[in-house]
Amino acid sequence: GGNEHQEPLYRVRERMMRTLLTYARKSDKKHIVMISHSAAIKSVFVRLYGKPELQRKPTKNAGVSIIEYRGGRLYPHALDLDAEEAVRFLKRRNILKD
Repeated sequence: GGNEHQEPLYRVRERMMRTLLTYARKSDKKHIVMISHSAAIKSVFVRLYGKPELQRKPTKNAGVSIIEYRGGRLYPHALDLDAEEAVRFLKRRNILKD
């Protein structure tokens, strides 16, 4: 098959975690938008929540996931919201204004 050169998921997860932490630590911006594949995003949520079953969760196309960086740590808030759900979430948190 075509998967003999596929990167193992644990490596994807660790690379994603390093990247998220690097950007969060170095950025002077309050909010950062990053785009990735659902398997990579879910692998981060698996790590942050400690729930391996999330890796098998079906996802939407263009789903929005939200992670907060605070006190040197990443905190997962939302996995795979649709656009309307993401807007409601961000407005409730006063991150997005009307």
